[in-house]
Amino acid sequence: MDDVKVLLSRLEGPVNLGFIARAMANTNFSKLSYSGDVEKDHEEALKYAVHAQNILQNSTHV
Repeated sequence: MDDVKVLLSRLEGPVNLGFIARAMANTNFSKLSYSGDVEKDHEEALKYAVHAQNILQNSTHV
């Protein structure tokens, strides 16, 4: 699944970003790009990205 990239448009909150990263980790996806006002190192995003902090750290914020 290395060739699949998840793209989120106009993400609304850090909790959503964290949950999506967590779901991606649980389903073997790792490439994430997103737009919106949320920073990938936001405390809430990291809190909800259980075992998926690496996906957030490697994500692309456009």
